[in-house]
Amino acid sequence: MTLDTEGYVDLAGAKRSTRTVTVTAGQLWRGSVSYDSAASVAVRFVTADGYALPTSNTLPLMFSSSAGKLERTGSGNTRTITDLWPYASGYEVWAGRCLDNDPANLGEARQPVVASTPGSLSQIDVPLAPLTVVRSGSTSTVTATSRPSIDNPQSPCAATSVTLGTLNKGELKTSLPYGRWTIKIGSRSADVTLTQAASPQVVSP
Repeated sequence: MTLDTEGYVDLAGAKRSTRTVTVTAGQLWRGSVSYDSAASVAVRFVTADGYALPTSNTLPLMFSSSAGKLERTGSGNTRTITDLWPYASGYEVWAGRCLDNDPANLGEARQPVVASTPGSLSQIDVPLAPLTVVRSGSTSTVTATSRPSIDNPQSPCAATSVTLGTLNKGELKTSLPYGRWTIKIGSRSADVTLTQAASPQVVSP
């Protein structure tokens, strides 16, 4: 049995929803499929005044609902996610994919719940933590790689890498999701932990 209607999704966010069941001669099979008009959320990454967003933003987004968590990928500092199941309780959203990136696991508050209404578009700002990278030397690209620490050892979280910008002498005022990161410039690196309470942080690889 396949459902495939433009603008509709199943619980997993799939537009083309297929279910296979076994039927037995002389018996009646009954079942149900959850399929509804998709909810969309326009996401805008934001950071503190005077700080920049990553120059190459491919950070994943986590959507937490009453049924669990969903990861959505993409690129850019503004994105529209169009394949969400319209849970009446809405979604909590944050940047990053690991437990370290979830403000709730850092003892801090998540952003307010964003509504998910069938067939409608909601908007939310997703904050990043401000970070100052200090460097003296030749011009180099600054990158960051997440360092998962509190994820399930049997199901480890894949690291996230992001380009923050280019830096010569001086400082780069940039931003990243909350959590533990390794900042790298050339062959030099330094570790930093970003939280709402501790930001802005300064790191000097």
